[in-house]
Amino acid sequence: MNYVLYAVFESGAKLDELFISLHQKGYNGTYLNGASINTLFNSTLNEDEPSVLSLRNAISLSKGSNATFFLVLKEGQFDEGP
Repeated sequence: MNYVLYAVFESGAKLDELFISLHQKGYNGTYLNGASINTLFNSTLNEDEPSVLSLRNAISLSKGSNATFFLVLKEGQFDEGP
């Protein structure tokens, strides 16, 4: 049986060590940059309005993308844990 590991990491998460470790152990997967629906919606706001006048615009400018990672694992390829 195969399992799919699906993980979404917060913007700014330090993923280099995780991906290096997975690669060294022979794992491969798919990495995508993602954004929430709110982020996509907020990007359509009036860009002519200065950020200092709009808290919503100021906050949306500081958000980054969320890394999304998919990994297919075969049964017995990982520890199931407690």
